[in-house]
Amino acid sequence: MKKNSILRFIIIVLIIFFSLKTLSEIAFVKGTKDNVVNPGMIKLSTQIFPIASCNYYKYGSFFLDKYADSKSLKVLEKSREMFERSLVLNNLNFSAHFLLGRSYLASDSSDPLDFEKGLRLIKNASSIRKTNLGINIDMIKIYLSLWPFVGKEDKETAISLMKISMKKIKKDKFEKIIETWGFYSKDSAFLSSILNSTGRHYPVVNKELIKHELDLEFRHKLLAQSEYLLFKKAETDKLKFSDSIKNTISLYNRLNVRIKGYYKLSHGTMFRETALIKLKKELLMRSIKSLFDDLDQDNIAKVLSISHSYLDSFDSTRDVEVLDDLLIQKKFFNSSYLKVFYLKQLMNFRTGQVSKMIRETEGFRQSVTFVKEGQEKDLAKLLALLVDGYINSRLLTKAMDILEEIEKISPGLMSTYWRLMKIENVIGEDGFFKDIKEEHFVRIKNSNSILINNNNIKTSVYPHKIDKIVLNLDEDYSEKFREFHLLQVFVNGRIFHESYIEELKFPIELPLERKLKKEKFEVEINLVQ
Repeated sequence: MKKNSILRFIIIVLIIFFSLKTLSEIAFVKGTKDNVVNPGMIKLSTQIFPIASCNYYKYGSFFLDKYADSKSLKVLEKSREMFERSLVLNNLNFSAHFLLGRSYLASDSSDPLDFEKGLRLIKNASSIRKTNLGINIDMIKIYLSLWPFVGKEDKETAISLMKISMKKIKKDKFEKIIETWGFYSKDSAFLSSILNSTGRHYPVVNKELIKHELDLEFRHKLLAQSEYLLFKKAETDKLKFSDSIKNTISLYNRLNVRIKGYYKLSHGTMFRETALIKLKKELLMRSIKSLFDDLDQDNIAKVLSISHSYLDSFDSTRDVEVLDDLLIQKKFFNSSYLKVFYLKQLMNFRTGQVSKMIRETEGFRQSVTFVKEGQEKDLAKLLALLVDGYINSRLLTKAMDILEEIEKISPGLMSTYWRLMKIENVIGEDGFFKDIKEEHFVRIKNSNSILINNNNIKTSVYPHKIDKIVLNLDEDYSEKFREFHLLQVFVNGRIFHESYIEELKFPIELPLERKLKKEKFEVEINLVQ
């Protein structure tokens, strides 16, 4: 009988326990429904079942949010009381540790003990749940916001947390961290150390560096580091993409577009340009070889395109001979396409076989009785190459004759008048161009003087007795110009110059490298906010 009474008592106690727990959970769920806090229901949940740690933590969270609006110390003390009760019931509640720590950092107290206690509690939260990305991100932001006041050990903790989080963190969360870094920390060592392992988030960092106009040398160092990591990843990816021409071309394009040459602006970079050149050659040659497995009309166009990319990137005689040998072996030049013929003659010219190029191109020229519609520019391009051959051979009168022919086929090409200027400097004026050349000559002579009147300018520069690019600012654009942070100058797709706009005085003169004084080159100017 006594045993039955004890059993009934235990059952009744359990029923009461779980009933109260269930009622408390119901009140708690209603108090946090749809992420809207109902403090009355949460308070009720703590009263119904006062041994549930999470209820007190949520109740404390409500008071902490309320303090942010009211700045009432009574409200702040109430939040701490709730968090402390939560920890009494469950000292492993990492959220209670974290928010209690924040409550001490949130106050305007000048007591250094509050600061130390807040940091200690936040560390406790992290040590309990090291893999919790949300807690880690919040902790990192707190460390960064207090960066001037935290010690070496705490800074190392922040860096360690950041490294742990880097592989999982999403772009928007990373942006918030870097934004906090830009406002409060600006510690170059912090960024350098966390970005060493991956180049994934460099675009976000790049944007923030521009916004805060941080030291250009540091910016270039980080971007050089990004290019190095991108290159190392490409070296790994090339093995995975060995059987896919589409992915191989995509990998080459990624290198070509995203590696802008910041490694040239940064001292002490690990980047070696020779290794990049080797990889790009390998990718292009692999792509060309793959296309010959099914050389239809589309693939002929792709071979042409990739071959020109190769020739644009690599100009040594040996490099051109390697490509020439491959295309001869694959009988690519047996095609009757004008663009294929042009590629062959360009390669003859680039390998020093100028006489052969002139002979074969003149033979083709003599055989042309009419030009098909749509092929005028292609023929003009071939004839311009012939002009270059004659200039190279000092046969300037013949070169002038071909220029007249180009003007009839495709009139008004700047490249025609650029060549004309070079010839007339030696043999004097030509009557055919007398009445039409002046406007073009002025444009060529001034092509190195660029007027900034919008945020993206693309133009060709034709070297003619010039040793620099000169940038001027349109007076009507000066007010808009000051809204931007950074001026970038790219030459042939590679970074040539960067300056923060606040530091600029016009005109800006940028000296040219020796190579750029000989060949036409493309300039792009970007203004970045």
